[in-house]
Amino acid sequence: MVQNTVERFLNKTITAEILLITVTFFWGTTFFLVKSSLEIIPPFAFLSIRFSLASLFVIPIFILQKNNKIALIRHSIEKSLIIGIFLWISFAFQTIGLQYTSSTVAAFITGMNVIITPILAVLLFRYHISMKAIGGAILAFLGLSLLSGIFEIDLNNQMDNLQLWGNILVFICAIAIAFHILYTEKYAPSIDPFFLMSVQVIVAAVLSLGLSLIVGELKIQYLNPFNWNLTLWVTLIITIFFATIFAYLVQSYYQGKKLVTGSRVALIFSFEPIFAALTGYIFLQESLSLLSTLGALLVFIAMILARPTDLN
Repeated sequence: MVQNTVERFLNKTITAEILLITVTFFWGTTFFLVKSSLEIIPPFAFLSIRFSLASLFVIPIFILQKNNKIALIRHSIEKSLIIGIFLWISFAFQTIGLQYTSSTVAAFITGMNVIITPILAVLLFRYHISMKAIGGAILAFLGLSLLSGIFEIDLNNQMDNLQLWGNILVFICAIAIAFHILYTEKYAPSIDPFFLMSVQVIVAAVLSLGLSLIVGELKIQYLNPFNWNLTLWVTLIITIFFATIFAYLVQSYYQGKKLVTGSRVALIFSFEPIFAALTGYIFLQESLSLLSTLGALLVFIAMILARPTDLN
């Protein structure tokens, strides 16, 4: 009876939205921790450690699962690999792009996935997108642009080639996020959510390790836990368990259950810069301008107005 009650609670759309917002909360609020950690460890070395340690936790659990069968793996592996590759592309291109462009512009361009997702859903996947979802995406996009401070940038400064290159890389990240959301929506219903999450984490670990070796960031001094300070330890614990394992398990589960659409997930994920801005305000004493506050309000309004009326 208790199990049935828990299952009914978990399989509600409202529960899915709350947990997805919680995921976005962890992504947004860990921004300042990751930023602080990158002062002592290169970005791809950090990603390698994050996803490798996450893999060490999920692999034994998956092996011990009773429903872990060869047939399940053969059926799911190719689809899971595709989703995992798009996940890694989003991390990799955003990280590289941030080396050449400002975080303000990068945040705005990354947030464009809230618009890209429904466009790709219609053009490539022939999904039906409601007018409420389209209106919510447009309103959230406007809110993100205000929140990011894009309108407060001095547009008279000529953009150099490196910054242009960085913006292009971050835009690829936004496209990859949209593909990740849509392929999760397409394939997750036929894949065990824990298996899907595990493969994504392992793919991100392998590709991050490979890239770290290529660029020369994977050095013993970064891999030695005795060289990690308290900030890095806290960052890794939170990002591994909450911003990676929990986050992608929740997304895989609820998109697999079809309780939220891809466009809805993209809209919910647009809350990330709001939580990042609030964290920066609380912990780093970063000021919030009037336009940023208005942008956050518009994203929240978009979330409410575009909310499906047939929620269970």
